[in-house]
Amino acid sequence: MPTNMHYSSTQSNKLPFGLKKLSAAVLSALLCSGAYAVGMGKLTVLSSLGQPLRAEIELTSVSKDEASSIIPRLASSEAYRQANI
Repeated sequence: MPTNMHYSSTQSNKLPFGLKKLSAAVLSALLCSGAYAVGMGKLTVLSSLGQPLRAEIELTSVSKDEASSIIPRLASSEAYRQANI
């Protein structure tokens, strides 16, 4: 399995499953019923290859009050199916 994590836009269908899963989770968190305008900053992957994905995503443009009410969670199975993941 390649360890090179640099991808071109033409290789987007070859992203590791964990990265696809993280992307879907972030997307679903941003598309929740509450209308939040959240900017995303730096993504820091804390896990190693072969381990369950653990990552931190910096949220920008969020007040302290808004940050305390944001609850990240995985997307539904339907969201994964729609995203072809």
